[in-house]
Amino acid sequence: MTLTIPKRKAGRGELRLRGVADVVHVFVDGKLRATTPTPLQERRGTPRSRDFTQTFTIDLKPGRHELSLLCCALGLIKGDWQLGDVNMAEERKGFWGSAYWKGKRLTGQWTVLPGLVGEEARLFDEGAAAVAWKDLTQGLAAKSLMWYRATFPGLKRRAPLAIDLRGMSKGLAWVNGRCLGRYWLVAGTQTPLAWQQSTVQGVRVGEPTQRHYHLPADWLEDRNVLVLFEELGGDP
Repeated sequence: MTLTIPKRKAGRGELRLRGVADVVHVFVDGKLRATTPTPLQERRGTPRSRDFTQTFTIDLKPGRHELSLLCCALGLIKGDWQLGDVNMAEERKGFWGSAYWKGKRLTGQWTVLPGLVGEEARLFDEGAAAVAWKDLTQGLAAKSLMWYRATFPGLKRRAPLAIDLRGMSKGLAWVNGRCLGRYWLVAGTQTPLAWQQSTVQGVRVGEPTQRHYHLPADWLEDRNVLVLFEELGGDP
């Protein structure tokens, strides 16, 4: 959406999105300005409830700006503690509501593009040959919405293998054109309930809940290609 901010509405303020799920990255003029904070809320009502409203504090200068939202779906209802709150058939993803800046609704034309351009171009597979990849020594790391590509040799013998994604943040991984899945190195912060205290031990509290990802031996070749799409600015 293209919006014009008058001087009296410029400065630091609250951007409110009503009707959005699940994780949202807010871009202004192509630059990442805010992201849905974690941990995410598990128990939510219907898509019409206030639970699907997110607010972000950002700064906007006077003038015209391009507001873009990257919405990431993180699955459907997955537990019995959620089934009583809403029917799975009512689940919604993306942005279907309205945006407000400092309490005033933003009016303008939204356009929607499903998926990623890099996915459509298959940068994780045969499409990689059409891209001029740049070496990381040129200072391109630690930026949002980046594609990374690396090669590594295969093993001389079949053995379990995993990739350590320490340093990355949130995104998708592929090896030899096959999707390894989503990665998200978010810290585990939940405190065990009282009845769990005697059985649950606090080990590596504050570290990511997962950072090692299995590489199936059947997917590996003599020369392998690893591709990462990084959303938030991880540094490989």
